[in-house]
Amino acid sequence: VIKIDKIIENIPERCYLCKKMFFEILTKEKGKYNYDIIVDGTPRTITLSSFNLYRRAIAVKTLEKLIDDGRIQPARIEEIYEKVTKEFDKDTQKEGEKVVAELGLTNMHSELLKLIGKLKYRASYGQNALAHSLEVAYLAGMMSVELDGDELLARRAGLLHDIGKALTHDNGGNHVELGVEICRKYGESDIIINAIYAHHGHEEPDSVESAAVCAADSLSAARPGARREVLESFTFLDISFLLSSFFGRYSKSLANKNPAIKIIIL
Repeated sequence: VIKIDKIIENIPERCYLCKKMFFEILTKEKGKYNYDIIVDGTPRTITLSSFNLYRRAIAVKTLEKLIDDGRIQPARIEEIYEKVTKEFDKDTQKEGEKVVAELGLTNMHSELLKLIGKLKYRASYGQNALAHSLEVAYLAGMMSVELDGDELLARRAGLLHDIGKALTHDNGGNHVELGVEICRKYGESDIIINAIYAHHGHEEPDSVESAAVCAADSLSAARPGARREVLESFTFLDISFLLSSFFGRYSKSLANKNPAIKIIIL
């Protein structure tokens, strides 16, 4: 949803006139994706709908710049769209570089760095793919150390285990196979490849690092609140038990009397 802060003459009519052109630009590479620009009766509001979060973010930024500029016409749409797309390409690479540096990893191909940054715009059951990959990397590293494995290799495998999810919108197919293909293309080790296969049961883990990634992946996905189905599966008794484990019987008794529970941590 884009809020219009400045008044532009006949903005709904002008958006409708450019809607077809804007749609064609957004889908010129992969026309199979569905975008829609909605300009209804809601005052000063434009809604852009798409299942591809990365392209939707580009489209939103493009519209914001067009509205701010005021020149909403086909040639200007294409110019702004190309400019914003290049900005997003640079930003995703910077995000990937930041994550890799944070994990203490080195020697990663620039294309993999871009895909890591793109995971920021991918979600699975409501869990952000980049945040999930970071969790898996840290957890896998810690478990690997305890089992006399290579901490940095386990972190690398954890970070890349879902890298195929950055490709599924544009290429279709299984994220495991896509991840294996891209990692092989850019020279990642056999342990990384095995970890990608193993975390969905396509192969058995053949190293400490791969096994650590599989365990870390399950832990991150099952963490309370991490994913929608996990959060929705919590019952009132689960919440009561959680309260009592932290605050004792009094909290459990209070929770039984009052289902509307609010927890404030200071």
